[in-house]
Amino acid sequence: GEYDSPMSGMDLGTFLLIFLFPCVVLYSIIKRVKSTISKSFFMAFSFAIYILFIGIINISDGSLYNSPTIVILRLLKYVIVIVITIYFSSLKVINMDFVISKYIFFSYISSFFIIIQRIVFNLLSIMIPGVIYSQAKVADYGSNFYSSQINSDFFYRPSSFFLEPSHFAQYTIFAIIILLFNAKYTMKWKELIIISVGIITSTSGMGIGMLLLIFITKSIILKYNNRFLVIIISTFMIAMCLNSYYQYTSYFQIDFLNKAISRVLVLDNSSGNAIEARSEGFYYLNNLSVYGFLFGNGYGNVYPYIYFNGIAYSIWCIGVIGLLWYISIFLSLIKNSPLWIKIYFIFFIGLIFLGQTLTSSSFLFTYLFLSSFDANNKNERVY
Repeated sequence: GEYDSPMSGMDLGTFLLIFLFPCVVLYSIIKRVKSTISKSFFMAFSFAIYILFIGIINISDGSLYNSPTIVILRLLKYVIVIVITIYFSSLKVINMDFVISKYIFFSYISSFFIIIQRIVFNLLSIMIPGVIYSQAKVADYGSNFYSSQINSDFFYRPSSFFLEPSHFAQYTIFAIIILLFNAKYTMKWKELIIISVGIITSTSGMGIGMLLLIFITKSIILKYNNRFLVIIISTFMIAMCLNSYYQYTSYFQIDFLNKAISRVLVLDNSSGNAIEARSEGFYYLNNLSVYGFLFGNGYGNVYPYIYFNGIAYSIWCIGVIGLLWYISIFLSLIKNSPLWIKIYFIFFIGLIFLGQTLTSSSFLFTYLFLSSFDANNKNERVY
């Protein structure tokens, strides 16, 4: 969803999804693939109707905080993605083992690249772009990004192939969960180390905080009777030693690890505070009426240039009822899932508070992912 598509007003990801939809329908007809309709299918479909209904009410009342075109496009995109997603899921044709392996591979490659970005900048003061900014949805994002780097005492924050470091961290953090808790991938130490270092290198406060919580969870599950905890402590000690060394060499004058930590904890720093930035949207929740608090203002109907984090964005757009509905959809998918899927879901809920999960791409990936491990759902029927 970072790039524009040939169709005006639509991002490339949505364009490809809509293009793929008739191909999948044709495939299911030719192969006579039966649809599996479960409780979660009905919950997700009714959620799409709820979002559409609330959006139409606010548009018809003229209760808009952005241009009507933008609000309508955001609303239609989200509803269309939900419908296509639950249809794909009902076919049960997705090879999730293949998807996971490719996801971990791309997380590894993007993490390796972000480390290269950091090293090259520290050695040569050159910022290697990982995004084609001229083709991004926001055309001037690249120039604004580089200007912000220069105006922040050269606190360079690489983002790999993503628009922002937080986007990179939000994408790769779930690879850490899979590598730590899924038995099929627990021996992939190279991927685990590189992705972990990549998240730290991004200086994303959200990513570093989630990474630490994931490691603590793993240590608790192992009951401290394993070499894992020793490895983690040793890794952080080595990172701190390297950071101390970098401060006293001519090539590494920027103590990015300290600045990364300060973004999470320190309110007064030139790069901005991660917690403060993610709490901005809550201020605007005070302006909501009882109706708005319960049912929301319609998906995508937010103030321009104001950052709403996950839960503030969710309450503002779909209300508390819509947020609980959203969570219950995924809860219905993990009843018969293994423990590592439940851990995955817990951290996904955590991202509602720290990041942005009420997006079409997040729903697409999470629903398909969780539903693939819900094949034993007792409420399902085959058509």
